[in-house]
Amino acid sequence: MSRRGPVTLPVAGAPWQALLDALDAAVSGGPRRGIARLAEQEEIDAGEALRELAAFPARSCTAREARVGVNPGRCSASAGCPVADECPFARRGDPAAIARSHTARFIAALAGRTVLAAPEAVALPFVVLESALAALVERSGRSGPEAPPRVRTGLAVAGLARRRGGPFGATGPFLAAAELEQVAAHVPPGSGRGDRELAPVEAWLRRATAHDAALVELR
Repeated sequence: MSRRGPVTLPVAGAPWQALLDALDAAVSGGPRRGIARLAEQEEIDAGEALRELAAFPARSCTAREARVGVNPGRCSASAGCPVADECPFARRGDPAAIARSHTARFIAALAGRTVLAAPEAVALPFVVLESALAALVERSGRSGPEAPPRVRTGLAVAGLARRRGGPFGATGPFLAAAELEQVAAHVPPGSGRGDRELAPVEAWLRRATAHDAALVELR
């Protein structure tokens, strides 16, 4: 699939969740069997990624984060990190190297293998998708001053996802299947009706939810 710049696409929700769970276990110093199993299922060579994860000084890393594995934005390798020299990800004290690691390449390859069919017209960067969600909620007429706070729950979930980023910086922000379901549940039905830009986005969200998809920004 050819793409220009980052686009948020639906990927199979169960494999994506399995990847997040496997990364959580591996970067916490736990078993790496989950990564090996996913690699075998998708016929991806994960040997170097497994070696990186085995050498990772998990207990001392300040960039370790649940559901993201290692967050490049929190890496202090260039600012006095005590394990920078032994870290297999931030090589030579460069936090940007995390997104170029073998582990990041494995994550990107797995995500690419599980992309579901998606209409290109609404394959948007995550930040644009987030803006479209806000427009849908506003257009519904249910987000005024008197509206209960839960109306904006979906927007809060999307905002947290954007700030969280993607695992190892291999992808952009993502919504796991359960998060996407929560987001879609707080977009009132028919919010995009009559708008040629928002109507396809709303329909796309409903279809992705029905297919138990996750939304992941791929580059």
